Parts: sequence; structure tokens; C-alpha cells
Amino acid sequence: MQFHERLKNYRKEKGLTQEGLAEKLHVSRSAVAKWENGLGLPSSELLDKMATFFGITPNELLADRETETIIVGKNSKLSQQRKWLIGLVCLVIALLVVGSVLIGIFITYNNEIGKDGGGEVEILGIGASFNAQYEKLDGNEKLKIYHLKTGETYEFYVHLYHRGSQDVRLSKSGVNIYYDTQLFTFDAGEYWEEPDRDGTPTDEYPFYFTCLNIETYTEILVTADSYWYKVAVVIEN
Repeated sequence: MQFHERLKNYRKEKGLTQEGLAEKLHVSRSAVAKWENGLGLPSSELLDKMATFFGITPNELLADRETETIIVGKNSKLSQQRKWLIGLVCLVIALLVVGSVLIGIFITYNNEIGKDGGGEVEILGIGASFNAQYEKLDGNEKLKIYHLKTGETYEFYVHLYHRGSQDVRLSKSGVNIYYDTQLFTFDAGEYWEEPDRDGTPTDEYPFYFTCLNIETYTEILVTADSYWYKVAVVIEN
């Protein structure tokens, strides 16, 4: 039986915890734990004090210090190797967790780019126009007048000018169009176009308006974010 086993047995016979024995010997609890784990040996002075406390001779606790020293050295080496192995395993786990988080962020980011262009986009303004054969301005730069024929269907384009790269695509969900339902039937387009207007990224979305058989003047209001744009229309029979 080795020293660390004898020490543990004698301590338990006294009904003491490691902390209790440490108090009796005036040492730290970690010192007692180190001895009982086979990772250290007490000094000759402490060995004598320990033997006196247990009522035995020092040889009954530690018969061969040279052999025990060799054993303790091997135990310490194995303990150090275990600590390195545990540390390495923890590091690998931490790297896997961090890697998984980064991959998740990357996938989410790419999904956002693929779905809606991704990134933070600031709308700089909007515009709107009909794909009509002719138009004329009435002096107001923000109000175009279009002459449309009843019974005809026209493409109505909403332009969203934004701050962002050409790869960014804005969502149509933020566009609102207000019009007189008695004057038009209305269908949403199904695709985006991305023209380059003077270096400013622009997304275009087509809507389809069919004029009804009413001769009148009306306006169509388009809003997006805090911007608005009015289009004036004259419907002709």
C-alpha cells in the first residue's frame, strides 16, 4: 500500500475530512488533497507530526521515501498530461462552437443577400412612370401627366433609388400605391429590373394598370419609406 492510500485510511479512521486534517497539521487543504492523490509527499518534519497525530511511527506512513518519490513523479507527469488533454479537448470544443456560430451567421447573411439583397439599405427617393406612348410636363417637375386610352393596359413602373451596391435588391413590400379603383384595374408585376441610373442603384418594379371607360383626370400617389411621388393621368375614350 502506498503512502497516499495509508494517509487516506488513517484520516478516515479519525473521522476527519481533508480540511479537518489540514487544520490539525496547520497546512492547506490543497496540500492534503495533493498527498492523497499521490501527487506529492510531506516533508520529514510534517511526516513526524502526522505520525504523532495518528499514533503511529513515520515508517508506518512512509516506509520507502525514495520509491514513493519515483511514484509521485510518475503520477505528477500523468496528471499534467491529463490536464493538457482536457485543455485541448475544451479548446477543440470551443473552436467548434465558435465555428458553428460563425457558419450560422454566414449562412444567415448569405440567405438574406439571396432573398432580399442583404445589408442595410437607405432609400434616397422614388419615382414612377407609365410606359405610355407620349407624355407632357405641366411645369411641375414632380408631376408628370400621362394621356392613357380607355380599355388599354399599361405598365406602371415604380423606381426606388437607394444607397447600396448594385447587388442590393429592395423589397416591394414597402411600396404603397393609391389610386381610384373606379378608374383602373390593377395587377402587380412579378419581377424586378436593376438599371443603372447615373451611378445610383435603382430597383424598378412593374405594375399593370388597365384604364376603364371613363373620361377623367386623376392622380396616382406612390409612397415608400418617407418619400412620395404623384403621377397625373388623363384617361381618354
